[in-house]
Amino acid sequence: MCARVITAQTGAGGFDGAIRLALLGGLDIVVVDRLIARLRVLLASRRLVRVDLSGLGFIDCTGLRAIIDAVAAARRNRQPLEVSRPVSAPVKRVITFMNAASLLWPAEGEGARPALRVIDGIRSDGNRTRAAQ
Repeated sequence: MCARVITAQTGAGGFDGAIRLALLGGLDIVVVDRLIARLRVLLASRRLVRVDLSGLGFIDCTGLRAIIDAVAAARRNRQPLEVSRPVSAPVKRVITFMNAASLLWPAEGEGARPALRVIDGIRSDGNRTRAAQ
């Protein structure tokens, strides 16, 4: 598997000026070091970095662990890093399997939390809406 990393600045048109780090393809033990190096460079800018996992077709535990560790380190160092929602279905399965959602998206009041997205009665956090129950 090979992950392609696309970095784009979202500054025009009223956006928040965040740096969007879009991951495409697969994120596994083979390419995780490249992701970590790229995140270090982007976080040094002290601007909000938003990691987009919606384009990943595969992620293993090593890839998710690297993202979780980067989020935790950024919080400790007061660096602006967040993981966008929604994520792709394969990423969601690994997040659910590892019970890692709370590590990626802090509870209300602890920091910025992207809005939930509802598709077919299931929210992006995996819970069903009342109407779908």
